Amino acid sequence: MIREAPRRLFFTLMNELRTGVHVRRPEVRILRGAEIRVEADRDLPYGTDGEVDATLPVTARVLPGALRVLY
Repeated sequence: MIREAPRRLFFTLMNELRTGVHVRRPEVRILRGAEIRVEADRDLPYGTDGEVDATLPVTARVLPGALRVLY
């Protein structure tokens, strides 16, 4: 989760995702959970896998053992 941050920081963070360096930034907060719901105070588009095809709110669930994460 990215806390309040300048928009220009977004592109820097996207580049840092490859190496994992982004987790050391004070604007980034890491949370764990089997389910997460994202809401906003207005219609806000979101996307998955590069496609923006819906608006918030969205609830995502991960089944135990269903998501393989590479370190």
